[in-house]
Amino acid sequence: MSKIQAVIFDWAGTTVDYGSFAPVKGFIDGFQRIGFDITSKMARTPMGLLKIDHTRAIAAMLPEPISEEQIQTAYAVFEETLFANIEEHCALKDFVVETVDALRAQGVKIGSSIGYGGAGTGSGGISRGLRADRIYVQGHVKEDEIRGWAAAQPRSVFS
Repeated sequence: MSKIQAVIFDWAGTTVDYGSFAPVKGFIDGFQRIGFDITSKMARTPMGLLKIDHTRAIAAMLPEPISEEQIQTAYAVFEETLFANIEEHCALKDFVVETVDALRAQGVKIGSSIGYGGAGTGSGGISRGLRADRIYVQGHVKEDEIRGWAAAQPRSVFS
């Protein structure tokens, strides 16, 4: 049996913002801006996709087709709203600190994927906002243990 050497946490919706409330609100706001009221269920259904693809998947659920310009507008509002709402939803969940501490005590390295965001987030953007105000201030994740990726997809952790 091999020893576990590293654990990679997907923070968004897993260890912080359980329930993914920040992006759900962002998608609802984005589609409201272009004249469509979507449900939380519609906003949640495509979770896990790149956020622009997620926006397109929601658009495909609408009762009438919309233009690429409308999709881009909804997506831009999504990103703006996401950044504004994350502050309300990024407290660490129960037992995250104890789990990270126990793993570190065993010599396991900790890696992270933010999983939020899209265009322009890369290694900055959303991760900077979380780093500055919540996760790093809480003192449980070190600067070199986090990298903001544009989506929480398995291939991201290997890039």
